[in-house]
Amino acid sequence: MGCFMAYTAAKLIDLITHAVGGVDTRHDLWETLNAAGRALITEHQWTWRKNASTVIQITSDSTPLPLDFVSVNSVRWTNNLLGDIRIVTPDVVDEYRQRVPNGASPTVIYLAFGVWRLGDASGPPTPQVLCFPIPTANAPYSLRVVYNRTWMPLSKDRPGEYPNIPEEAQQALILRARYEAALIEDQNVAPELSAYQAEVQRLWAEDMTRVPIATQMGLVRDRYLDDQRARQYFDSFTTRNGT
Repeated sequence: MGCFMAYTAAKLIDLITHAVGGVDTRHDLWETLNAAGRALITEHQWTWRKNASTVIQITSDSTPLPLDFVSVNSVRWTNNLLGDIRIVTPDVVDEYRQRVPNGASPTVIYLAFGVWRLGDASGPPTPQVLCFPIPTANAPYSLRVVYNRTWMPLSKDRPGEYPNIPEEAQQALILRARYEAALIEDQNVAPELSAYQAEVQRLWAEDMTRVPIATQMGLVRDRYLDDQRARQYFDSFTTRNGT
């Protein structure tokens, strides 16, 4: 693997501006960059997208999840094993809350992930996890959650921010943004699209050689994926791709 340099959002905009020959009033380059990011992150089931990892402390009926959360892959206890974990839909959690008294020593913990709630009137909705039974303040649930991530929008108000993708994927991001810009500006998109597709193919081939861990994101390694489950992970890709 070669050497890659992490670019800030402002630097990415500079590189795209230079490539397309300046600023075109038909589109906002920040919006174009974010469109490119959303396209790239959903291009494949990247390991760095599927294996984001975080530890959450549940102390109430609902707990915020990371803003880049899309869906849950797996959950495990990090403190004492308080009971079996069952991932359900929000209506199941609500039903148990209505029908079953909140016990101090539950044998089953019910969790509903991805419930979007407005934090306040001025902010965007945030992902949540609902739970039952509700833990007590002095005995929170501590859980490691492995999840699928989404693209986090970059903003001209935060020019020093980095995109939430590995450094090695930033060239593909730039190429995709150049393609998006050429499309809007009625330019010949074939060279940009071809370069982007070639770079994505290179990234995917490299990604397929990896153990499914969080990579280059400062995230904690998914320690509970043992060798057998890792083998099943790659076997599933082999089956889907017919190789």
